[in-house]
Amino acid sequence: MTVSWDSNGYLDCSPTGGDPYVYNTTSPTFNTTDINYLEVRVKNGTSNTSGRIYIWTTTTGVFSIPYTMTANNGNFETIVVDLSTVSSWSNSLSVTNVRFDPNSNGATGTISYDHVYFTNIDSGVSNKSSSTKTLEDEDEDNLAEVRIHPNPVSQGQSLYINLPSTEFDANSRARVSIHDLSGKLIYFKDDKVINDKLLPISTDRMQSGMYLLSVQLNNSIKQFRFVVK
Repeated sequence: MTVSWDSNGYLDCSPTGGDPYVYNTTSPTFNTTDINYLEVRVKNGTSNTSGRIYIWTTTTGVFSIPYTMTANNGNFETIVVDLSTVSSWSNSLSVTNVRFDPNSNGATGTISYDHVYFTNIDSGVSNKSSSTKTLEDEDEDNLAEVRIHPNPVSQGQSLYINLPSTEFDANSRARVSIHDLSGKLIYFKDDKVINDKLLPISTDRMQSGMYLLSVQLNNSIKQFRFVVK
């Protein structure tokens, strides 16, 4: 497998034969208590739809978490797995290593990972154990083209929100709020959208961790997760 980081910060994987996977040995050991969901944001460029994440533990050995992708998908999709449906998952497991196995049958093509989260928060994607819906599918708005970058973002580095020009005019207002995982409001801005489609947000006062960001443009709302490292 050829693995590289592209200019947008995605992890791109291209199989070179056999059973491709990415074996992450740098993640810190973590405990599964209060972790209820696996969230994978991925773009699948193969005909194979079966993804797996293998979990190495000090208590129960190795087991896998399956998820289903869309074949030859040209866009990123967010897949959420309810870990209560995984028989080997339980509280107080000590996870030492994680292996991403995007193509268990060695299908040709590419897989791009935007992020993989183990979290206690359900981001709202339905049919969690085998969902192929994207966050955009779940939105009750027309903001499918809204993006944030970079993600993860280094502390002190600006986080940018890219707004689609077709969704605003001279009277449009953008409301941006950021909460930490405890629900505490960290950032709020309500301002007119002028000509610049990129809204910068300072992370100077944010600690390392995961945050929830909501963008409201006129009457449309979209939500994101991002990580400050």
